[in-house]
Amino acid sequence: MKKRFNMIHKMVVASLATTLLLAPIASAAEQEMVTISSEKKTSSSDHRLVPVRIMSETIGAGVKWNGLAKSVTVTKGDTQIIFTVGESDALVNNKATSLGAKVEYKDGMVYVPQSILQNALESKISWNADSNQVVVASGDLEVTASQFVHAMLKADVENIRALMNDKLKASTQATLLAGIGKSYQGLYGQINEQLTASTSKNAVHENVVLTYKAQGIPFQITIRFDNKGLVDDVFIPYTSDTGLYQKPSYDDPKLYTEKEVVVGEGDLALPGTLTLPVGKTNVPVVVLVHGSGPNDRDESALSLKPFRDLAVGLAAQGVAVLRYEKVTREHTLQSSAAAKGKFTVKEETIDDAIRAVQAVKKIEGIDTKKIIVVGHSQGGMLIPRIIEADKNQDIAKAVIIAGPATSLEDIMIEQSEYGIESLKQLGQSTASMEQQLEMMKQQVALIKDPAYSTSKLPEGFMLGNPYWWLDFRNYSGPAIAKNQKTPLLIMQGENDSQVLAHHLDAWKKGLANRSDVTYASYPKVNHFLVEAEGRSTGVEYSQPANVSEAIINDIVKFVKK
Repeated sequence: MKKRFNMIHKMVVASLATTLLLAPIASAAEQEMVTISSEKKTSSSDHRLVPVRIMSETIGAGVKWNGLAKSVTVTKGDTQIIFTVGESDALVNNKATSLGAKVEYKDGMVYVPQSILQNALESKISWNADSNQVVVASGDLEVTASQFVHAMLKADVENIRALMNDKLKASTQATLLAGIGKSYQGLYGQINEQLTASTSKNAVHENVVLTYKAQGIPFQITIRFDNKGLVDDVFIPYTSDTGLYQKPSYDDPKLYTEKEVVVGEGDLALPGTLTLPVGKTNVPVVVLVHGSGPNDRDESALSLKPFRDLAVGLAAQGVAVLRYEKVTREHTLQSSAAAKGKFTVKEETIDDAIRAVQAVKKIEGIDTKKIIVVGHSQGGMLIPRIIEADKNQDIAKAVIIAGPATSLEDIMIEQSEYGIESLKQLGQSTASMEQQLEMMKQQVALIKDPAYSTSKLPEGFMLGNPYWWLDFRNYSGPAIAKNQKTPLLIMQGENDSQVLAHHLDAWKKGLANRSDVTYASYPKVNHFLVEAEGRSTGVEYSQPANVSEAIINDIVKFVKK
């Protein structure tokens, strides 16, 4: 239980710390394969001999050598192939299969017929012996993604660059990606066996999600491609959904339609989903703004998808909803590079929220006088800044859900102290978390230190981009909102382990001069807006649950008021 709680607590703390933590840059390792090229697919009956390790690992297969038996085992997904030097048969999932040629061993490498790898592993890659190149069929994005990850994990800078588009080459050094690959192998252990590969397309990218076997939890990475089949960005989640999400009881597909939309334009345009009530026109619209971390449009967290729940629940009651991928998820590398080291919450959240407001104004059937921005967690605490940035005054109302009333650095200390208290109540040791808390306090002291600023960054800072933190330090939403005129609904779960219930009182105190603010609290609701029995620790996020219907109903009342 202790181990599981610590894992979830670390995920929770990470979810409040916003910026991409780039791994240290590593020097290029000795290359194991040569430059990748693209050609037409060769015949699957081609029995020419090819280097089994290079070919197999390039497409994400695990390779193990047995020196005593002089055999090689290749594993990918549900397929296992055992080759033995000198034999002309191989075992494919324990079934003898003729190779058409003998397996050879020379110069420290094992060579097998190309056809068996193509057929058994359903791979389109081949080997060009004249140029010593791995060859991939044009347009085979899953294999290209596998090649790219293989190059990252081998710190193969040349082949990383060979697969990137010019935009990514210009904004991101290939050596940086090589360093990230090396760093993740340090965290996960050896990563070389691919378990699954899946391809999907949104309004901006074609995406290949690869999952690899690793020590502990699997390693997952998404490779994003442009319309020319070149790598445009890379995303590595700190956690992924469990696949256990269940639709809420109030999800009635007959009451809404959904379509893919684009928020913004240019290199950092974002794909999103517009959920529209069926059979209604001139409807109000809600724009959902994520909490911290590189969230997807559903704000997925383990078994929960609160933004999806909100979208279908509100649409069922006549309110349209726009939700979109966060820029740090869709353009992980390029969003940071575009800011040239000065990445802040403006680039992370505020700018895209305003672009989303502009996007819904152009949608047929939307009442442009009823645009409501709903922010959750960090997105909630930034609602006053978003209203400030709304120069056209398009935002009619706004909702703050679980939005901290104090600074983010103070919240991190509060979270850690809450976690320690939770462990004590469970009868678990708190030693490691108390050490974490002391480290956190040291880092927060650097943030608070007036000797440091965005023009003088502290050395040895361990919480990500110090520029981001120093730009955002000592932030107070109530201090900004107290002079604003946009009507607010502020909602808080009383069982929230990440933004504690007393923050609602702080909002009330800070906005005591305003008569256009509505407050609501929910006794059992946790940070992800679902009702949880007992003290929330974050462990419950792994259990399927849905946004409380009371929250949806209260938002609808506020919107239609």
